[in-house]
Amino acid sequence: MKLVVCGIGSAYKYAMELIDDSCEIIAFINSYELTRGGGGQFNNKPLINISKLKDIEFDYILIASGNFESVKEELLRAGINESIICGYIFERENNPKIQEALKLPNEFVKRYLNLDLTQKIMPKWKAKNFQAVTMWHENTQEGFDFIRIQTLYLLSQQILSKNVNGAIAECGVFKGEFARIINRLFKDRQFYLFDTFEGFSPSDIKCEFGSTDFFNKGFKNTNANAVLESMPHKENCIIKQGYFPGTFDLDDEKFAFVSLDMDLYKPMKDALEIFYPRLSQGGYIMAHDYHNKVFSGTKEAIDEFSKEHNVTIIPIADLFGSVIIAK
Repeated sequence: MKLVVCGIGSAYKYAMELIDDSCEIIAFINSYELTRGGGGQFNNKPLINISKLKDIEFDYILIASGNFESVKEELLRAGINESIICGYIFERENNPKIQEALKLPNEFVKRYLNLDLTQKIMPKWKAKNFQAVTMWHENTQEGFDFIRIQTLYLLSQQILSKNVNGAIAECGVFKGEFARIINRLFKDRQFYLFDTFEGFSPSDIKCEFGSTDFFNKGFKNTNANAVLESMPHKENCIIKQGYFPGTFDLDDEKFAFVSLDMDLYKPMKDALEIFYPRLSQGGYIMAHDYHNKVFSGTKEAIDEFSKEHNVTIIPIADLFGSVIIAK
């Protein structure tokens, strides 16, 4: 079976573990650049856009993307027969259609994911896999990981109850969703927000993935001023915009809590080297994406830092497996 895979992110990584050996992937489509993207290669296969589908021979299209619904609609508009489209995961947005479908997960699978075809291409994919995805929705609040948020809450209570001195920081802010929760919990603390607010450094992406095509537009849909205005206690927030660690100029500052969501090896390693020595006794670093298979450089950086400095990491069971580093 010849497959075209729509999706080159985290859903694709998980899907590849389940695809049958009889399937041959002949091309990829970036699910966030369906009509404008294309060109170059991904995993040694052509990276194309939807308009190029007419030029290649394939049997099925597997949508391995968090925005399943919109990708499928675009494929149908392009004239692709619905019977050859199947999906591994669906969009994460909290809209009424998805919420209604989640009440009847089997019907949702049959209607949107084309279950029979999905299980033909991915025979290891069972009902329990869908239930796990359903659980993802049930255990998130406003698109966020419930366990991650609750862990943050407990850490904040420890810090405040023990009067651990120091400021608060987050590296990797994006649109500020997690930062707003941090700011609310530490309302009286100075809060430094480090981010480019323009996406990844091209050199970091190329170093880690071999090409700037991967996530070349990732995390750019944000704005530093908008993030600052959205903070519940913005009077205590300080934006540090630019490439880290070049924006760090707080040599004399101590920190009680630091959130690291850097995704890539170099910025994560740099952040650990900078913040851990400045972490107050009783403080915590919460590093995201330790078990994220797309951003595997995160785990490499954390493991390397842990070994070099004899630091114990404590994994938690949130999405993509954050780790806690205590001092």
